[in-house]
Amino acid sequence: MRRVAGLGLWWVPLLLALAPLFGRTPAHRDLIDFFAPMRATTAATIAGGTAPWLNLANGCGEAWFANPETAVLYPPAWLHMVLPGPWAMAFEVGLHLALLSFGAGCLARKLGAGLAGRLVTEVAAWSAGPVLVTVGVLNNLETLAWLPLMVLASWVPDRRSTPLLAAATALAWLGGEPQVWAMGVVLVLAVAPRRGRAMVGVAIGVAVVAVQMIPFVVWVAEGDRGPAAAAWLLRGSLAPADWGGVLVPRGIETGGRMVYAESLFLGPPLLLCALLGGWRRKALLAAVMFLGLLATLPEIGGEEIFVAVTGGLVRYPARFAMVGLAMLLPFVGRGAEAWLAGRGRMLSLVLSALTLVLCAAGSHPWRWWVAGAPAAMMLVAALNPQRRWLRGAVLWAGGLAMIGAGLPLIDLKPTAELRPASATWPEAGDGGRIFTPTPAEDVMRWLASGLTPRRLWPVGYLNLEEGLVLARTDAPVANGRLAGHLEITEQGPIRRWWLDVLAARWVILPEGDGLPVRMEEIRRSGGMRLLRNLDALPEVTLVADRPDPEKVPRVIAGVTEWALAANRCHVSLDGGRHGWLWLSIAPVEGWRWTLDGRQIELEQGPGIMQYLEIPAGRHRLEGRYLPPALLPAAVMSGVAAVAVIVLFAVATMRARMTPSGGDAGQRGGHIDTR
Repeated sequence: MRRVAGLGLWWVPLLLALAPLFGRTPAHRDLIDFFAPMRATTAATIAGGTAPWLNLANGCGEAWFANPETAVLYPPAWLHMVLPGPWAMAFEVGLHLALLSFGAGCLARKLGAGLAGRLVTEVAAWSAGPVLVTVGVLNNLETLAWLPLMVLASWVPDRRSTPLLAAATALAWLGGEPQVWAMGVVLVLAVAPRRGRAMVGVAIGVAVVAVQMIPFVVWVAEGDRGPAAAAWLLRGSLAPADWGGVLVPRGIETGGRMVYAESLFLGPPLLLCALLGGWRRKALLAAVMFLGLLATLPEIGGEEIFVAVTGGLVRYPARFAMVGLAMLLPFVGRGAEAWLAGRGRMLSLVLSALTLVLCAAGSHPWRWWVAGAPAAMMLVAALNPQRRWLRGAVLWAGGLAMIGAGLPLIDLKPTAELRPASATWPEAGDGGRIFTPTPAEDVMRWLASGLTPRRLWPVGYLNLEEGLVLARTDAPVANGRLAGHLEITEQGPIRRWWLDVLAARWVILPEGDGLPVRMEEIRRSGGMRLLRNLDALPEVTLVADRPDPEKVPRVIAGVTEWALAANRCHVSLDGGRHGWLWLSIAPVEGWRWTLDGRQIELEQGPGIMQYLEIPAGRHRLEGRYLPPALLPAAVMSGVAAVAVIVLFAVATMRARMTPSGGDAGQRGGHIDTR
């Protein structure tokens, strides 16, 4: 029996892989409209023999490989190449919840927890609200899952620490959330017993992923992040009252605000254990408090401070709270054993009383079942410290309550309901770009109500499933010039030139009075209408003048053939007169152009418009896109990957030859568990 218990409970989330057997799959938040089509597109592109460098169906040509969310290089995401989508997604989610739980359990044991404490930690790591919230933002979960293993690798007492940390660092990056990854790197360097060795391991890990990290840096540098985007960056912060959600579920009240973290719930018993386990680690608690403050700053008048601290690069401040609370989970095990030993009486009285007050202040009976009842039991146990069995019952009640409150966040839905019976806008599936305005706050709430609204007003990457091409993108970073172009376009009819040169053949708008000039209504559905823009220019046009928003384009004949597909563009011209070739393509770094075999540079016009002066006669323009610095970065990554393997092999041989199993003359990486 003890051997079975010794296996732990980290593996329980792997049972999610069986959900498709019952016709269900995880569907929380962005999984279905963002990550599922992203994974399917990447898999289909690779299976079709095309390198997934660029996505022409979103953002007028967005950098695909440079965005780590696409998980092009992340091994667990390759499941989508061999399994049907629902099966691959269910296993991918379950695998990372299990990986996070396993790492947290191992950390708990390193910190001094026994078997009981480790089991409590493992359950908390796959059922706590701050963890399960990340299921819906899959890249956050996949990066977070590697952070405990990064810390464990930095604590390995011999030279294997360096290659193990390098591998964990690289996999955490490939998980797809650079912000969580950066917090993990800081955490590792702060707690590593040999900081120099840890820095080397992190540096090698960065070199392993240089092939993607370098294009990523270029992508961000030319993107729309930064202080100027503060209005968007500050969405999803936590009000001070939202922190009651740590003790009582459904404690976050929207008040018309966007909610990024739907649950922070740990429950009073598990929060008690986390605080008891980390009580003497003032640096840890200070770090958690600092991250919590960052998550709340925009709600208490600290918008400018938040933007200054983050450089305008971090979107959704609540992300800091999720990571901060997750940092407490490895200490739950040690705190659980301290609680069972009779400690934490005063703290338990305070948390119990506060929880019961919050439950009484709310109206939902669910609060009493998952928070009030465990809090009442904890109160009774604190008043009867001699009864160990009662303290154990509190842990059982707290764990079951946390599971009950957390599992709905996975949002298992019938797979049959996740795909429409027919295309939402079949007429717009002809390859023409679709323009939609930026959703207002009330529209955002409507879009959050289900998949149908998100298909009617295309957001995320659902358009990839329906064969639609969107002028804008919901990627975490949009090309800066494209963002500026769209912002001007949204000023309305007075800026019609910007809409027409965007090659927006289709426009989707809410139903309303009147019809914009030179547009015709094609279809109405669900309160939305599809309009055909009769004045839209194609993506490639030969015009009599340079692009000028003050002049109506005078199109001239001459383009005999053109194609914009995969990672290439080619144009054949046979013009009888001199002109300018306009290209409506986002000017992302990586395009290389030749005219009649001679390398050239396109001129940058207003917004995303690029152009080239073309003499009369026959010409051929060819463009090819490759991620920036692809070849040298690939060489660096290959060398670093080989170095990781060699370093691990050498360190393993050295460890076997050393009687102590570690570095001679060193203390073996002792971890203080006081």
